[in-house]
Amino acid sequence: MKQAKLNATQSFRVVLGNRRSQAAEMALAAGETEGSSDNRHVGSDQWLYVLSGTGTATVRGKRYPLGAGTLILIEQGDTHQIRNTSKSKLRTMNIYVPPAYRKNGEPLPRGRSKKRRDLLDQSSQEVRRVERQKSAESHLRRLRAWSG
Repeated sequence: MKQAKLNATQSFRVVLGNRRSQAAEMALAAGETEGSSDNRHVGSDQWLYVLSGTGTATVRGKRYPLGAGTLILIEQGDTHQIRNTSKSKLRTMNIYVPPAYRKNGEPLPRGRSKKRRDLLDQSSQEVRRVERQKSAESHLRRLRAWSG
């Protein structure tokens, strides 16, 4: 079990994580933005929960209002930007699956995320191949049993 306390003293801080997921907090001052029109997480989904403040999320070019209690899912590869539209801090908690950042807040290299995705694709293809083979063998046994 891991535990951490959110404090929103930094603009972005990785709080907790393991090899499968990660939590971070973000605090944007009035008028501040995080991300740009080409900001994206190549290998991670981002769940963003607004703790306090108001703002807008622009995801794939479409704007969404943010306020305390709002939860949004920014899927891997979606371009996105978060903007504080209030006069107070916009505080969010973010969950990344799988992790998108190093403990120091630096983004993980794109290659690692793509490599992980490619390995998962290869594993899925192998599972499907084995299932097809087992199914064919099962049909063949039934045919042999039926034909006597």
